[in-house]
Amino acid sequence: MSSHRYSVIIAEDEPLTRDRIVNLLVKLTNFEIIAAVSNGVEAVNAIRIHKPDIIFLDIKMPLLDGFDVLKEIRIEDYKLLVFITAYDQYAVRAFDREALDYLLKPFDQKRFMKLIARIEKYFNNINPRDDEVLVIKEKGEVFRLNTSEIIFVKAENNYVNIYLEEKCFKKRIPIFKILEMLNSNFLRVHRSFLINKKKIVKMKHVKGGDYLIKMSNGKSIISSKNYRDSIKSLVK
Repeated sequence: MSSHRYSVIIAEDEPLTRDRIVNLLVKLTNFEIIAAVSNGVEAVNAIRIHKPDIIFLDIKMPLLDGFDVLKEIRIEDYKLLVFITAYDQYAVRAFDREALDYLLKPFDQKRFMKLIARIEKYFNNINPRDDEVLVIKEKGEVFRLNTSEIIFVKAENNYVNIYLEEKCFKKRIPIFKILEMLNSNFLRVHRSFLINKKKIVKMKHVKGGDYLIKMSNGKSIISSKNYRDSIKSLVK
């Protein structure tokens, strides 16, 4: 188990299931339950206020269901999502929303602890080394990208486009959060761009004090004045 303490919100309308999750989590010293609610409106309010590390989110709830809850909150409001459902047909849709996992009711302690192990593994990989990977789900497939192969990352609304030499992957995550997951070889040069310093081919000073940065895949990125200090340190 990790020494880090994770904040948790549980949103589940069935008291027995909600209490079971609470009772299993309180036995784990590195999980802190900050709210346990019974409907979607309460879930939205709690998530907005507390911004938890982990949400256990029931799909079928009064007022707002789990998917409606996600429409009402921002991706920055939480770090990791686990769906709870009694209906296995929701599994694909759950993973489409970048859920780490889903708990199919009823579940036993063995299944729950398997989930806890996955959560621990996820958080232990937040700051990967050069040889570690970034997991991407795309069109029902899971890809494991070596971070050293990433050339640059471009933000697009609530998604980022992750560029490799000959391929681009899309992931639902804000750009500041993916920067936390990457190592020190990555630098933010624009509100919409992260670059891999090892993939820079050349840099050219342009009008206004910014730089035109050519990357190894032939793409060029122009830095912005808000990140000029970062560029200066790179140039030095």
